[in-house]
Amino acid sequence: MGFPVDEPYIVAAEQALGRDLPPALTSRLRRNNGGEIRTEDMDWTLYPVYDSTDRTRISRTANHIVRESARWLAWHGFPEGAVAIAEDGCGNALIVLAGSDEIRVWNHETGVHAPIVIEWD
Repeated sequence: MGFPVDEPYIVAAEQALGRDLPPALTSRLRRNNGGEIRTEDMDWTLYPVYDSTDRTRISRTANHIVRESARWLAWHGFPEGAVAIAEDGCGNALIVLAGSDEIRVWNHETGVHAPIVIEWD
């Protein structure tokens, strides 16, 4: 379940990742930090940014975008420097490549990534 997050937590995540996140993503995180998002044919679990405001938010953001991106980078074939922003529960991820704001879907079986349209709300 998502909830709003204050800008400093988004900035801290961007600093830890070494890049700015796409504007559409940061807008969504400000309104609803985590939760579900939808593409044309799939529901995805959006990674939140870490929020240390209180115990509840710490617990709800334990799987934050910085931690999860580091985990994905260990997968064979995961694009170097990519940021994982969501997962489908089947081994695939929504990613943002280094130097880009375009969101793409990465297939864990083929290692192929392709553009995808996100329904943010």
